[in-house]
Amino acid sequence: METVLGRYVKASRDPEAGDNGSSTDNVEADRLTVFTEKLKMLQSNVIGDDLERLSLRDLIHLEQQVHESLGHIRAKKDELILEQIDEFKQKILGLLHVCTWMLMADTRRTTNANTSMLDRLVDFCSSGITGSQNIVESEPGYVVGVPRTDTLRAGWIATSDQSNDGPEYVPCAKRFRITEDLNESPASE
Repeated sequence: METVLGRYVKASRDPEAGDNGSSTDNVEADRLTVFTEKLKMLQSNVIGDDLERLSLRDLIHLEQQVHESLGHIRAKKDELILEQIDEFKQKILGLLHVCTWMLMADTRRTTNANTSMLDRLVDFCSSGITGSQNIVESEPGYVVGVPRTDTLRAGWIATSDQSNDGPEYVPCAKRFRITEDLNESPASE
């Protein structure tokens, strides 16, 4: 507060010191006003308003400036588009990598399942040829028994016409050891 009062007292004693500061402020304000007016005229010229007062030389210069500005705008636009394209390429490559990885994992699972199924099928088929009794799980809850040899079946078919005392051949339902009786209705249970 004392400093403010001290400046007031000083300004009231020396009136020329206060006018000198305000005159520089007035000059600065006048200069900014002129600059603002020039900017407004330039803006109206660039927009296309009030072109009648321009000379041919000014019009050619203005046209060159517009072309240069458009070139800068197009270059910046192209740069931004190329950056976006690069970003999209990176995203696509990342997604392709993930899809490839998932496809390879799925292929491995399928291959392992197919190999396991093929191994079971080979065991099943080879047991019929060699005469060994292998038990193969076909589905959960069902066990399939493979007949010992095809000659037993052929012998049973050949002798079944002659007599009922043929070789011991297990009927199909018992041979496959089906655990359910498919002829029973579910309502009877």
